[in-house]
Amino acid sequence: MFNLRRFSRYVIILGSVSLAGGCTTLSPEGPFTEVADTVQARAGKQISWDAGQYDDPVVHSAIEKLLSRPLTAERAVQIALLNNRELQATYANLGIAQANLVQAELWKNPILNGSVTFPLAGGAPDYSFDLALKFIDILYIPLRRSVAESQLEETKLQVTTEVMRVAGQTYVAFIDYLGERQRVAVLTEAVKAAAATVESGRVLRQAGNISEYDLEAELAQQLQGATELARAQISVAQARERINQLLGLTGQQTQWRSADRLPAMAAHDPSTVDMERKAIEASLDLAAVRQQIITTGRRYRVVDITSLVPQLDLGGEVARTTGEKEAGPTFTVELAVFDWGQARREQARMEILKSRDEFTALAVHIRSLARLQRAKLLSARQTAAYYTGTVVPQAQRLLETAVKQYNVMQLGVFQLLQARDRQIRASLEYVTALSTYWKERARLAQILAGKVPDEPARSPGTSAISAAPGP
Repeated sequence: MFNLRRFSRYVIILGSVSLAGGCTTLSPEGPFTEVADTVQARAGKQISWDAGQYDDPVVHSAIEKLLSRPLTAERAVQIALLNNRELQATYANLGIAQANLVQAELWKNPILNGSVTFPLAGGAPDYSFDLALKFIDILYIPLRRSVAESQLEETKLQVTTEVMRVAGQTYVAFIDYLGERQRVAVLTEAVKAAAATVESGRVLRQAGNISEYDLEAELAQQLQGATELARAQISVAQARERINQLLGLTGQQTQWRSADRLPAMAAHDPSTVDMERKAIEASLDLAAVRQQIITTGRRYRVVDITSLVPQLDLGGEVARTTGEKEAGPTFTVELAVFDWGQARREQARMEILKSRDEFTALAVHIRSLARLQRAKLLSARQTAAYYTGTVVPQAQRLLETAVKQYNVMQLGVFQLLQARDRQIRASLEYVTALSTYWKERARLAQILAGKVPDEPARSPGTSAISAAPGP
C-alpha cells in the first residue's frame, strides 16, 4: 500500500530545505537604517519611520519640542523629515524590496498530482501519486537573488533621493513664507503712510492749499496699497498652508510661530571650487541610474541563462494498478526549439544601452546645472546686495526729501506720490531679491548634497524682478 507517512516526511524535508535556503530577514529595519545614516551624513538631519504606528512618543515629543520654539527653515526641514506623510509612504518601498529579496531566495512549492480509482466490481482501489519539484528553478536562485539585491540597493537610493527632495522643497517653501510675510510688513507700513498722507491732504484741502484732484490721487494710492496688502495676506496664508502640508501638521500644531522677515544675506556662500566634480560624486540621482544599469545587467544574465533550459521539473511517482505497485522518477523538460530567448535577450540588451545613455545624459545635465547654479547664486547675491546698498537707501532718501519739500509747498502731490511709490516698489523688489538669493543658495547646497533640485517656481504673490543693474 501507499505509505502516506513516508510521503509526508518527504514533503516536510523538502519544506525544511526550502526554508533553510532563504536566509534573508523580512524586516526592513536594516535598509532603513542605511538610508537614515546617508541622510544624516548628507543633510545633518534625522528621519523616522513609524511603520504603521501613528503615535510614536519619541518622534511626537521631538516634533512638539521643535514647534515650541520659533520655526526656522532648518527646524522646518527636520520636522518634515520626521512627519511628512508622503515620506512615510515612500519608506514602505524598502519593505517591498526586502520582501522581494526574500521571495527570490525561496524554492518554488512542489506540485502533487494524484488520482484514486475504485473497481466497479469491488476490490482494492488503484491509485497514482506523483510529486514534482521545479528543479531548474532552484539552480536559478542565485541569479534571482542577485537581481533582487540590486533592486534593493536601487530602492534605497531612490528613497534617499526622495528624502532629499522633500528637504529641499521644505526649505524653499519656508523661504517663500518668510518673503511673503516681509512683503506684508512693507505693504502694511505703506498703507499706514498713505493713510497719514490722506488725512494731511484733507486738512490741506480744507485750507485750500491743494485741489480736489490732488486729494483724490492720494486716496487712490491708499486704496491701491490696501488692495496689494490684501493679496499679500492671502499669499501668506497659502505659503503657510504649504508648509503645514510638507510638515504633516494638523490641529494645534499649525499654530507655530516664526520670524516675520527673511534673514540677511549670509557672510559667505558654500564653496564652488571644483563644483562639477563634487556634484557628480555626490549625486544620488546618478547613483540610482548606475544601480539601475547593474540591475538590468543582472537581469540580462538571468534571461541569457534561463533561455537555455526554461523549465526542468523533477519528481517521483508512486502508483498501484490492479494490485501491482510501481514507482519511479518523473521529469518535465521544456525544449527551447521555437522560443530560445532571442527576443528577451535583445530587449534586455536594449534596456542596458538605454540606461547607459540615460546615465550619460544625466551626468551632462548635472554638470551643466552645477555651473548654472553657481552663476545664479552669484547673480542673486549681487542683486540682493545692490538693492541693500544702493536701490533701497536711494529710494528712502528720495522719499524723505520729497516729504520735506512737500511740507513747505515746494513739491506737488504727484511728485510725492511718485517718490512714495518708488520707495514701496524698491522695498518689495528687495524682498524678492533676498528671497531669490536664499532659494538659489539652498538649491546649490542641495546639488552638493547629491540631489538635483526641483525646477524653481514663482511663489504666490511675488513678482519677478527685471534685470537689475550691477553695482
